[in-house]
Amino acid sequence: MRTIATAATAIFLMAGGSAPLGAEPSSAPRAKLVHCGAQDCLKISGRRDSTSVIVRVNGEPVLVEGGTRWRTKLPVARLRRMSPRFARTASVTLSNPLSSTETTYEIDLPIGLLGGTTPLAPLEVTAW
Repeated sequence: MRTIATAATAIFLMAGGSAPLGAEPSSAPRAKLVHCGAQDCLKISGRRDSTSVIVRVNGEPVLVEGGTRWRTKLPVARLRRMSPRFARTASVTLSNPLSSTETTYEIDLPIGLLGGTTPLAPLEVTAW
């Protein structure tokens, strides 16, 4: 049985799979664009070892709901202030003050979320 698990791990790594050391691939936070009131928000959810673990997005602590399965909603306007322009990822750091450990994940943002807008000139077509 151990040989099967070792072979499965080798196949996963050869296929390009990776995860932070000590973390299962399924424990990485996920992001999704949602509506929250009159604005759009980025909902980020994940797992942590205990409720004492502090969650930070792009270095800033955020309030989370839940216990070891946590979630937070960040208004897109706030995410723009805390991210570089045209960013395609955001960093989510889980800091455990009891064990002095930190794990940082890069999460993919929805395409174009932090991009700028380009005003387009109107095009007028007339028939001769």
